[in-house]
Amino acid sequence: RILALLGLGLAMAACGSAKTGRLQDEATARDLYLEGLDYLTHGDYESAVRPFTEVAQFPRFMSYAALGKLRLADTLFAQDRQLEAMEVYEEFTALYPNDANVPYARFMASRAVYARMPADVSFFSPGERLDISRVLQARDRLADFLRSSPESPYATDAAILLGEVRG
Repeated sequence: RILALLGLGLAMAACGSAKTGRLQDEATARDLYLEGLDYLTHGDYESAVRPFTEVAQFPRFMSYAALGKLRLADTLFAQDRQLEAMEVYEEFTALYPNDANVPYARFMASRAVYARMPADVSFFSPGERLDISRVLQARDRLADFLRSSPESPYATDAAILLGEVRG
């Protein structure tokens, strides 16, 4: 009986410490997320990467991990690191397919592909003008977004960008 009571007491203590640890982790995640958000809103993108990366690596049960991953992608996009931003947006949609921010992440991934397009092909050599792969990628991404999310609040912006790509 004594061993059973001792075992039960240890199990209850472990559950309590796990719950306390989880609450501490969530508070830390929230603090890191808010720190990164402060850097992001003030345009200090280099400093924002660290807290968002840390938050994104917290366990999936924490709501701040998803937000951290999304804001990390936004930070990379703001730094004109479109290829990295696109990868993080896509990772977000794969990890959190039911999250309410998935349409935003998909739109921003399309926008990152669009941003990688050459701005003015008239200044490029004839060989470079023939490589329109980035233009085609942007067209396909934007068209796919519009097909899959026609009711999205980002559909109008995507349609405008698609019109520019086709032009």
